[in-house]
Amino acid sequence: MAEAGASLIILLVAPLLACDLNYNKDDIMTMNATSSLGMAFGGLLFGTLIDTHGRKETIPVTMIVIFCGSLSLLLAQSFFLINLSVFVIGIGVAGNNAAIRIYLIECLPSRKRGSCLAVIDFLWIVGYLTSLGMLWSLVPSAIKMQEKELRPSSWRVVAGLGAVPVLLVSCVIGLLPLSPRYLIYRRQPERALAVLRQMYAINFSRHADKYQVSNVEGSIQPEDDDDELSDEIRTVKQIVCKCFSKNRQRVQRIFTPPFLRITFLSIVACCLQFPGFIWPALWNMKILNDTQNLNEFSLLMNNDTCISNSGSIAMSFFNNCHQENNEYFRNFLLLSLSFILGELFLIFGVDRFGRRLFLISSGLIGSTAMITFTFVTSHVIRIILSVAILSAFATSYTTVTLFLLENYPTALRGTIMGFARILPHLVGFFMKSFMKLPCLTTLYIASGIMIGTVITTIPIPDLTNAPMQE
Repeated sequence: MAEAGASLIILLVAPLLACDLNYNKDDIMTMNATSSLGMAFGGLLFGTLIDTHGRKETIPVTMIVIFCGSLSLLLAQSFFLINLSVFVIGIGVAGNNAAIRIYLIECLPSRKRGSCLAVIDFLWIVGYLTSLGMLWSLVPSAIKMQEKELRPSSWRVVAGLGAVPVLLVSCVIGLLPLSPRYLIYRRQPERALAVLRQMYAINFSRHADKYQVSNVEGSIQPEDDDDELSDEIRTVKQIVCKCFSKNRQRVQRIFTPPFLRITFLSIVACCLQFPGFIWPALWNMKILNDTQNLNEFSLLMNNDTCISNSGSIAMSFFNNCHQENNEYFRNFLLLSLSFILGELFLIFGVDRFGRRLFLISSGLIGSTAMITFTFVTSHVIRIILSVAILSAFATSYTTVTLFLLENYPTALRGTIMGFARILPHLVGFFMKSFMKLPCLTTLYIASGIMIGTVITTIPIPDLTNAPMQE
């Protein structure tokens, strides 16, 4: 939830900042694109760190990176420092997104993996909606101070408030136990059994000594060369070289059999999905809002009144620099509730009916709704179709993440999460920087993308209620 709030800060700070410092829409596009570039770099960086230094240990680091980026944004005075701060926030957000999901899925039994990961995405959406509502309530006071003149500190206050929950959560993370799978992977079975005993005692309200000790040796392939066993390493240079060597070996492993085919399919599937929930909702809201007064004929004729680009999307929250767009805030908040509907379907059914069923149904429903959108004239029906589109996207996004996490061993889970998210964030960077397409064209493209995601992901093994790959 804290990560969701930090992700939303950039979106709403950008237009306020542009009004304060007299930036134009192209500058807003640059700031939003820079966040995607930071996420691409952060996913790869923290993906390797997750496998090298552990899951629990990485989570607070990502939170601190987000906090430092938000604090830097609060104090920034130049366009370069602002973009650098946004880049750092993107690094932390992408790293936290991967670390918390990998940690959680390694601490869960097979019968609850899918539903609990859907709960995490559900809470992400709750955090994003809560933060949006709070920021909406703060924006009027931020722009109406001193006879409707924008105060230089208004957007800085918003950036600072977004950093507070992140710092608090980074401290609370210490209460979490370590990942038992990762402990076994690092040749620490005694500590892994201690964590399992703790889970047993809490879950069943029994003494930990009654836990039936299992033989965990051989259940997870350990590292061939453990860092703790390498006493010959003395210098920082040697440690860094060894770290790079191990990371290179992990990347090589995901591109060699038996993982080569799954890696290729996973990268393509993730590339077809736009990373995160915020921008698909913004895109859909833009289309819905701009086509409200267009009939079927006008939309099919590719009317130039509806053009999708990140600058105009970000500025839609404000009528001008002295007045917020309350109707747009309210409608965007209500439309984003559609994501909750998709996650609820997953929570109650993904472990019962399997991942593949939800993936196929979401792809068919989402793509059909997008095509139908171009042939209807009623605004009410278009709203219903928009709800179906966003619900289907949420279902597809979480399901693809499940496929990705379950089909790789503990040694490679962080590496593949980071590597598979590079292309989506880079695509997001170029789309936010250069995309200026008619709404009708984007609907056709998005429909093809949803079907392409289904076709690409179907060959990946469905491990519902089965042991994860090891």
